[in-house]
Amino acid sequence: MTFQSYIWLSDWGTKFQPSVQSSLLSQSNAPSLLRCSSSCNLNRQCRTFDYDSSSLLCRLFDGTLNTSNITSSVQTQRIGSVTIPTSFFNNYGQPCSKCVEDRYLTCSGFGTCECPIGSCWNGAQCDKRNNFNASASLNISNWCILFANWRTSTSNSPMGEPRNAKIFYLLANATLVIRQIGECHTSNSPNW
Repeated sequence: MTFQSYIWLSDWGTKFQPSVQSSLLSQSNAPSLLRCSSSCNLNRQCRTFDYDSSSLLCRLFDGTLNTSNITSSVQTQRIGSVTIPTSFFNNYGQPCSKCVEDRYLTCSGFGTCECPIGSCWNGAQCDKRNNFNASASLNISNWCILFANWRTSTSNSPMGEPRNAKIFYLLANATLVIRQIGECHTSNSPNW
């Protein structure tokens, strides 16, 4: 399978400010912006990078432009963002035989192709969500699948509840209801 991505570049004079510090994957020296963007593209977790042509500092992040900030900076700095076509996630939920050599999906303990640990399904692709619970204004439907993506090797969830138990979470003034792994709904008035 051939993998490709697209790199969006900001104007010079911008710097990436992740919403959480843990978003930084690595930082190293790179002789050029092209080399820095290549480093990000080679790391399947990398979604954003910034580069300083003066210091040659290349920083790789797993956060996206949607979950972080772009700040003004010196004219030698620039941000790049990796865009991955949603078609690369067509095997999501398929049997593991479909994602043996897949870069963006992994085989889960349930025998299906799932998002790698640390990311969740947003309805179109795997998406890193490092600012979970960070904002009361988040769109609850985007977080719904996060809980449905639990991976455990036993029949119990991390909370000790059976997988098919009805579990409620209060998140951003909405109640999140998980009826079963893989089925998730949001509601302000839970319906048992």
